[in-house]
Amino acid sequence: MGHTLKLDIYYFELKEIISTRETLVRGGEKRRYHKTKDEILNFYDVFSRMYVGEKRGKFLELFLKDFISSFNNAFVSNQSNTQAISVTDNLYKSVSIRNNVISGEFIGGQTGIDVDIYKTNNAIAKKDTLDRDSVASLSYYYKIWIPYDSNTGIVMVQSYTKSACTTLFKEKLESWFEEKNYQLCLYKFIPKQYIEKYKRNGYIYKIQIFTKRRNTDMLEPNYSPFAKAKSRVLIDNLKIYFNELFSFGEDFVSKITSDIKQIYGGNNEIYDEPILYYKDENGRKAHSKLSNIESMLPTIVLDDDLKDTKTQKPLFVELDKFTNRILERIKEEIGYTPIENENI
Repeated sequence: MGHTLKLDIYYFELKEIISTRETLVRGGEKRRYHKTKDEILNFYDVFSRMYVGEKRGKFLELFLKDFISSFNNAFVSNQSNTQAISVTDNLYKSVSIRNNVISGEFIGGQTGIDVDIYKTNNAIAKKDTLDRDSVASLSYYYKIWIPYDSNTGIVMVQSYTKSACTTLFKEKLESWFEEKNYQLCLYKFIPKQYIEKYKRNGYIYKIQIFTKRRNTDMLEPNYSPFAKAKSRVLIDNLKIYFNELFSFGEDFVSKITSDIKQIYGGNNEIYDEPILYYKDENGRKAHSKLSNIESMLPTIVLDDDLKDTKTQKPLFVELDKFTNRILERIKEEIGYTPIENENI
């Protein structure tokens, strides 16, 4: 059996950034918030502005080349310096101009900590140590579909059940477009073949909102332990079915946030922390932060024949074929029909 491969799928849109502000959030991390124009941009318009004078057939090659170059043959870490990823020119990559698809390999893993290495049959003799400046790297697969006659694309990222760099890959992709003054809006997407039963039977049954915000009209507490206390608001008696929530083309975080504001009159993005309590299709209870709502969605587990049985690493050519089939089903599901126009 060994390690199990997973696949995450997202649909994405691009909007032009008007302004940006940076805020410190819990844990001291910096978070950027963009104000954008309302228009969802057509991909041909975006790439023709980026690569002025180039033919449409060169856009994907140039995009992939620029994206790889942005790593500068080095690893890019997350803000907490616990993970790092890289894409280099010598790794597997593929461009299909006909299908508007790029795919390839990226590497990444744990960093920022000393890791001791042992043989499994000897816990006494240390073989080596990876210092905190090293990366304990695995190979991962990605695919990006960018149809020039549309404003909606698809990103697929492979991971392992016990290890993933999906969030960091998404962040790097977002930052690449931010540098070009575009906001990349990514939304988790599960094709019908994987989600129908889950969406039909799973639902959110309550929401709790924890907040560090204090009412400015109130006096400061006399007893010091209350100075940093959190208050809690409970929204109960709910039955929000996943079928209504997780729909293609819907920003489900915004949908829930909007209703919370209507009922609670708050939901400050910095101080409030909504927790969603839900039952899955088998009636099992669990919970998730609203900021991590994607964790509620079912996992797409990949067959073992898509990995090397010895190294446990993905077989990239086989994954290309497999994800091509998924992509074709997604096109049918969202009603995509290509426009035969050489000027697009």
